[in-house]
Amino acid sequence: MKEKLGVLLGIFLLLTIFSVVSVSAIYISKPANGATVTGSTILNVTNSSGSLTAMRNCSLYVKSGTSGNTTWTILGTFVNMSASASFINATYTTNYLADGSDFIFNETCWNLTVSSENAISTATILVDNTIPQSPSAFDPANTNAIAISTDPQTFTTTVVDTNTTNCSYNIYRGGGSSDGTSGQATYSENTCTFTKSFTTPTDDGNWYWDMTASDGKDTAKSGSILFSVQIPNPGGGLPVNPETGQPEIPGQTNIGLIIAIILIIFVIGLLIYYFVL
Repeated sequence: MKEKLGVLLGIFLLLTIFSVVSVSAIYISKPANGATVTGSTILNVTNSSGSLTAMRNCSLYVKSGTSGNTTWTILGTFVNMSASASFINATYTTNYLADGSDFIFNETCWNLTVSSENAISTATILVDNTIPQSPSAFDPANTNAIAISTDPQTFTTTVVDTNTTNCSYNIYRGGGSSDGTSGQATYSENTCTFTKSFTTPTDDGNWYWDMTASDGKDTAKSGSILFSVQIPNPGGGLPVNPETGQPEIPGQTNIGLIIAIILIIFVIGLLIYYFVL
């Protein structure tokens, strides 16, 4: 039993040593995880344990899952002016990055003996150089009537790709956006789209929709776009009787009313003839 316990303790010790050795000796202190960076920004990479002897230079790479920078992009290589220093301070620019809220920063550092180590931040750094422009080029456009022929109907706007990471929409009747439906639109390159079904004549009438572009921090909302839905009634466009659900023939209601009036007049005439005259 003691021998087995000793073996287990030995394995645990080896695993602990391996995990300590595997942790990178360098780390990015600026920008910190969760920071917002804009324009020219300070970078600090620290060789915490000094295990990367004579750290000489570091290359900064960044990428984001939601912005246009989805592959590693190098922002610069920065040189340590003193071989004995345990850190590198530098200034880098983010001006040519698309805005986004999930950037990962990766530092690859080298020493004079061509040894290297990496330091990777979490995907929480926000690049905020611009604000998104309001969506434009709406389809359906303002005051357009939609004669529904396919279901569902697609709504599309154009956005500026470099300053946009996602879009959201509102669609509602005349009562206001609180009476309608909101949701996340599908964002792809320079367009944002969503769909909605219009299936019965009760959907006929005026509707409004708008789109909001976001870069992960700032937003830009469009104005309200007015459109009108026109869905043909069953029976070749004839009005539908709300009680029977069947198309009404023009003039059918008037004929019935005339017959009823004639019958009433006839009955009144008979009563007058027998009881008054």
